[in-house]
Amino acid sequence: MVQEINLVGAFNVLKHCAKKMAGQESGGAIVQSGSIAATDGTPAMCAYVASKAGLHALGLTAAKDVAPFNIRVNTILPGYIGPSDGHLWTRQIDLRTKSGSPYYKTEYNEEADRSIQTVPLKRLGNVDEVIRAVAFLLSDETPYITGANLIITGGS
Repeated sequence: MVQEINLVGAFNVLKHCAKKMAGQESGGAIVQSGSIAATDGTPAMCAYVASKAGLHALGLTAAKDVAPFNIRVNTILPGYIGPSDGHLWTRQIDLRTKSGSPYYKTEYNEEADRSIQTVPLKRLGNVDEVIRAVAFLLSDETPYITGANLIITGGS
C-alpha cells in the first residue's frame, strides 16, 4: 500500500503533468514530495523508506527524461515538520514508541524530545518553510536547477 501511494501514485502524477507540460513552449517545473528518510534509512520504516528512495531515483531519472521539453523536476526531502500537536508529527512519534525498535523510546514525550534533540536547530520545521522551498523550486529564479533534492531538515 505504501509503495502504491508514495511511488506509483507519484509516478502517475509526474507522467501526466509532464505530458501536459511537454505540449507547452515554456515547459514547466514539477516538485515531488520526498523525505529525508530516503537517504537516512530511518529504522522501523522499511516500506516508507523504500518508497521515498524510489521517489528520489524517479526524480533524478525523470529530470533527464523531460529536460529536452524544458521541464524541470526536483524533489524536496523534509525532515521533522510540525506543529508539535499536528497529525503528521504525533502519528510519527506514536508509531515509533510502539515499534519495539531499540532506536526509539517507548514513552511519547521522551521520544518526541529525543527526536528534536537530533535536529541542530532544535525545533520542528513548519509547513510554511516547506511551502517556501517548493515555491522557490517552482519559480523562475531556478531555471537551471533540475534533478535536485532539496533537504529541509534544520541541519540533521
